[in-house]
Amino acid sequence: MNNKLVKSMILIALLTLSITPSFADSEVVVFAEPCLNIREKADNSSKIVGCIPFFSIINVSPNLDDVENQYERIDAEKWYSINHKGRKGYVLGKYLVDRRYFHVVEAGKYNNDVRILLEGEQCGDVNYSPALHWYGIYPTDKENQQELRKVNITIKTPNTFIKEKKTINEVNAIGDNDFFIIETDVKKKSLFLMGINKPLSEGIINGFHKFVRGEYSKEYYVSKKGKSDFLYPEQIKFLEVANCLPLFVKAKDAAYIDDPKKLNIKKRYEIEVAREEFSFFGPVESQNLSIDIPEVYKTSSYEDIYNKVLAHAQHGNPLLAWYGDIDQDKKVDLLFFSHNMAEGGGIALYLTLFLSSRAEDHNFVKKVAELWYGCAN
Repeated sequence: MNNKLVKSMILIALLTLSITPSFADSEVVVFAEPCLNIREKADNSSKIVGCIPFFSIINVSPNLDDVENQYERIDAEKWYSINHKGRKGYVLGKYLVDRRYFHVVEAGKYNNDVRILLEGEQCGDVNYSPALHWYGIYPTDKENQQELRKVNITIKTPNTFIKEKKTINEVNAIGDNDFFIIETDVKKKSLFLMGINKPLSEGIINGFHKFVRGEYSKEYYVSKKGKSDFLYPEQIKFLEVANCLPLFVKAKDAAYIDDPKKLNIKKRYEIEVAREEFSFFGPVESQNLSIDIPEVYKTSSYEDIYNKVLAHAQHGNPLLAWYGDIDQDKKVDLLFFSHNMAEGGGIALYLTLFLSSRAEDHNFVKKVAELWYGCAN
């Protein structure tokens, strides 16, 4: 074998080694607020040499793939060796979650300076930011009023449940492998939780909630009015909230051309809002919300034309889950609930929040936050 060939083979081997990913470490999400202490040694009394921000993604050693049971991949009582931005040390497993089974929502077009959450057990992505002011919206004995209270939020993760002596079967009964539990320091259960970048005044707010959340359920149930709370075509709701400018919401089957060559006309479900009442005698200035509410366009068709309400409302059309003045600007804000039954049998559920104080141009509201939850297959 000549020298040139030997050198070429050595070079290829070195390049292969350089681009082959290392499986020595595994990625985890940091779950310590406001940050996770890096200790010089694997001991709580050891010197603190750094602090890793909440929800950071870091590498830990050893490789978590070496453990067969996914719930035992992170040991809450074990210390893990890290090298984070040049800071070497140890962090406690109690504050770590395997990134492959646990995801956090990053700020973007939505869920930036406003976010929403639900209490209780869930699976899906965590829509939480510790940088925001968090409030719970609580029902009162009056239908048209809720209580707004500042809350502190705790997020419990799978490795927390294991260390609380729950068996694997009990954990599986709570949710899938990416489940978590949202808790607050208020004993009452909220309708929903909202985080916002600017503080709000606690107390009574004006609004209406049209849903009841089951104690052990991840779904919303329609209130006593039944299917009329779902927005089916040609239904108009007059949203009158005390001390607020009124708002009209209309659901409709809008006609559109499906095939320009054949001029096939189909109907598409849409939702509009307006300040003036919708009329057959002329157009009103309105805002179309359809594109901002998940799964809306999938509710367009129905087979039974004589049972239009049921066909749309049963597993299709959005529900106006709450409306009122949550941002305290004397204009109506909206919270929609929508969901889609997945082919695999799972259900993807959505909450979409529109705030009037963030509205742009001539619009009445703006979508600011979206919560996806449930266990869709």
